[in-house]
This record gives sequence, C-alpha cells and structure tokens, in this order.
Amino acid sequence: MIADPFTMKRIIALTTFVFISFCLNAQYRVSILPRLSPDKKVYQKIAYTDVEVTYGSPRVKGRKIWGDLVPYDEIWRTGANEATNISFSDNVEIEGELLPAGKYAFFVIPQKNDKWTVIFNKNYDQWGSYSYDPADDQLRIEVLPRTSSGYNEELSFNFEQINFHYARMTLNWESLELGIEINAEFEQNLLQRTNDEIEESPVNTHWVIYLQAAEFLVNENRNPEQYFTWLKESERLSKQVDATSWNHQYYPIEFIKGHLYWTLANAYANQGDYTTCLQYVDKLMGIQGEVTFYNWENEAENIDGKVAKWRSKI
Repeated sequence: MIADPFTMKRIIALTTFVFISFCLNAQYRVSILPRLSPDKKVYQKIAYTDVEVTYGSPRVKGRKIWGDLVPYDEIWRTGANEATNISFSDNVEIEGELLPAGKYAFFVIPQKNDKWTVIFNKNYDQWGSYSYDPADDQLRIEVLPRTSSGYNEELSFNFEQINFHYARMTLNWESLELGIEINAEFEQNLLQRTNDEIEESPVNTHWVIYLQAAEFLVNENRNPEQYFTWLKESERLSKQVDATSWNHQYYPIEFIKGHLYWTLANAYANQGDYTTCLQYVDKLMGIQGEVTFYNWENEAENIDGKVAKWRSKI
C-alpha cells in the first residue's frame, strides 16, 4: 500500500528532524559536556624510545564486563570514545615481533579462557572500532590475560619497567590484566648518540664519553666488540689528557681513570679472561689519593667481593 503524498512528507520531515537532532545532540555532548569516560594519557620511556598511550577510560559501574559489555570474539577498542592510540618513536619488538616506529590504533579480540588477539592497526584516527579494517593491521599477536592482583573500577594502561630497554605494558580493568612485553632497540641509538656527543664535546672529554657508553654495554654484557672498541679508545685518550688543566667539574681525573680500569676489568671478566681482568684491578688499586674510584665505590660496586671471586678462577 502506497502512502499518500501528505503522509510521505510527514515521514520524510520526521526522519530528517530525528537525524539532525541526533547530529546536533552528539556535537553538543561531545563539545560541551565532559565525557563520561574521560580521556587519559600515559607515557613511558623505554631505552631511548618514547611510548605514549591515549585512551578513553570507562568505569565498571556495576556492569558485567567480559563476555557482556565487552563481547568475546569481537573487535574491541580497549577503552571508550575514539580508538585507543599507541605511538612509538623507534622500532620496537612486541612479544618478540617487530613493530615499526609510528602511531597505531590498539585493538584486541577477547576470548573466553584463551589467548586474546592484540592488534596494532595503522588507521589510528577512527571512532571506536566501527571503521576497523584488518587490511590496515601492522601487527597481530596473541597474549593470554590473567586475573589482576586487585579490582580496577576504571580502565587503565600502565607500564612496569623491567630494565633499561624492556618494559611490560598492562591493560587493567575490573579483575583482568592483559600484559604485553615491549623490547626497545637501543644499540643503534646508543652508537648514534655517542657519535653525536663526540662531535659536539671538547676533545679532552672524549675519553669520558667513550667510557660511559662502553660501561652501559659492559653492564648489559651486550656487543663486546663495540664496548672493547670504546674502552680501548678511552684508555688511549686518557693518557693524553693534561691533568693540570682538567676541569674538575667532571670529577677528579684519577677518579675517572679508576672508573675506566674497573670497567675494563668487568669487560674482560665478561669474556672469562680473568688474568687481564685482574691486571686492570691492580691498576685500579694502584691509584693513590683521598678521592679514588675504589675508596668511593667499593661498597656500591662490591669491588672486593667481585675481585675475590675473579681471583678464585685463576
């Protein structure tokens, strides 16, 4: 049955009114009223890499979350309002998988009693997950959630720094925690920053720069070829420094030389060369004065304990 022209006009007018009212009301609520799920941002430095998460934080408010408000087996924005965004200033590894530097929408597909699919999607500028297109996925991984240590009324993202270049990002809501391991590449950044610092710094401080860069790799026991290159250059340059003109704001020169010998000792210990290691210990112990690396750092560095252990291996 075809409606008469007058009825059709009323239907069209009513439909148009409802549509316009919805749009105006949506604009009104978004632009004037505070959001019920407020925008939040969390930042973390992992090695040299800047990581930032921006998200809307909903509350439980007595609702059943998992399998109800957030259905299983469906894409979820990991928050409220716009899609949750996460950005990385450098390439990183997510659960061992490479993720290029950039900004991404962060989605998950929850599963009941199973691993969740975690998605980094290149289309970060979208509302919720309504425009989600798997063709824009940069990376997908699977992670098993666990019961959180406490109850979380508000959804939140947090970071736990494991060490210099490794952190754990967690999504916490209600009684569930989803943790994701992030490993930041740092050796190339360290090399570049060391080279930049050498170019910009006075020549008589170059040996200190090489020492500081090498010490980090020694402590991490990573890339011995590089840290020995830096340490040997530091040792060579240290012999050319004029102690009478040394600026003591950099610490007394003999203190830094002791630091260099101790770092070299640790470097050779990493390689199992305890004979050479102890030769540098002897150089460290041979430095005289009130402010020496051994006198000031013995307890903090456990120098006596480490030396005793090394001597037992000869």
